[in-house]
Amino acid sequence: MQNYRQKTKMTISQSKAQIERIPAPYKAMLAISSDLDETPDFNHYLELIKFIASDKPTASTKGLNLEFANSIYFDMPEGSFSYRNVSGKEREIIRILIRSGYVDTIHSFGELTTTRKQIEHTINELNKHNCQLAVWSDHRKVPTNLGRDITAGTGDIPTSETYHFDLTSAIGVKYLWRGRVTSVIGQDVPLDYAGIFNRSYPLTSARTIIKEKTKRLLATLGNKKYAMHKHNQLIRKITLRDNRNAYEFIRFNPHWAGVSSADTAYQIDQVITKNMLDTLIRRKAIGILYTHLGKIGSYKSAVTPQIINAFELLADYYHRNELLVTTPAKLLRYVSTRDQLIFNTQLQNNKLTITIDSIDDPIAGVRMPEYCELQGITFSIAGNIEQTEVKLTTGEALPTKTYTKNNGNKTLIAVEWNKLEFPDV
Repeated sequence: MQNYRQKTKMTISQSKAQIERIPAPYKAMLAISSDLDETPDFNHYLELIKFIASDKPTASTKGLNLEFANSIYFDMPEGSFSYRNVSGKEREIIRILIRSGYVDTIHSFGELTTTRKQIEHTINELNKHNCQLAVWSDHRKVPTNLGRDITAGTGDIPTSETYHFDLTSAIGVKYLWRGRVTSVIGQDVPLDYAGIFNRSYPLTSARTIIKEKTKRLLATLGNKKYAMHKHNQLIRKITLRDNRNAYEFIRFNPHWAGVSSADTAYQIDQVITKNMLDTLIRRKAIGILYTHLGKIGSYKSAVTPQIINAFELLADYYHRNELLVTTPAKLLRYVSTRDQLIFNTQLQNNKLTITIDSIDDPIAGVRMPEYCELQGITFSIAGNIEQTEVKLTTGEALPTKTYTKNNGNKTLIAVEWNKLEFPDV
């Protein structure tokens, strides 16, 4: 979904500013999207988040201080971790993590939610504690799912007993995952099957590539199930069955054996590899990785040796400013803002002023963006510009950082990316 728009007011016709695809100074962008299936208990859930997202010591090692957000569901059978299967104190910690951005995804309402009355109870609980979530991911075949062709739910059908999208959209949900996964490494760029083939497993990895090419062929022939595969889209606007608009996104798992392989905590180092990260960066792609980091197999700790190896590698790329690692909500918010932003450009006496006009939001209509939506937005212009400013139509200046490229022949102005602050939990 690329629809960069701008209104221009320039004194030099060659000085048209553009929006970069990736926030400067990074070369690619990645979010880890972990469905919490089979997470043993609250302690495992919190230990995982602390290891990836904080700099606090865990039972296994010190945290890596990456931006990472987990998912949550609410009503699950006894023995499965969920919001209602923990103590009151633990629920309060989950709510703190939601409010601070470290839990941002509802992974359905859970396998025991079968009525709208249950859903209303959950929504009232979230509203009572000022908990907003932006992302939804379907879970197996439960009735609250929003998909129709893969995960087969009825959560967007007003006559259904499990209809809820009027309620979930009111608490901020606007980005939906409805079962679509690709093996292609990174989206938001042209299709490329590089990085999937594995010389050690030539037949299986070749079969995986053939499956992806078949999905594209089916999409070209009009198959709606694989429509996002045709142009390797990350995000698209959709209209649900209740006529409400939302964004749908696709996730990727580039394992050579296919999209359902190695999506666990004890195999994640087969997915987050140097080859995968280098391919993502070479392609200047943006991707949301599909996994289940609560599936720890026979390990006792949430932080398995494979998680340590994979995420230490990921942290190295992040701290070298190669790869921006962030949460699903922040990544999706960045892309949807970037693609619909309207702005004015003025260059005078080697001072560049960019004024944010509005965002042409396909869900809410034309409106003024909030500051959090503008974080990471990066403007580029030819030449070495000495003075730069990005401001709102109110005149309020936004905090920015300036970079030069191409031996000083190109100037980048990035609205500062504010990293989440990990709470005291």
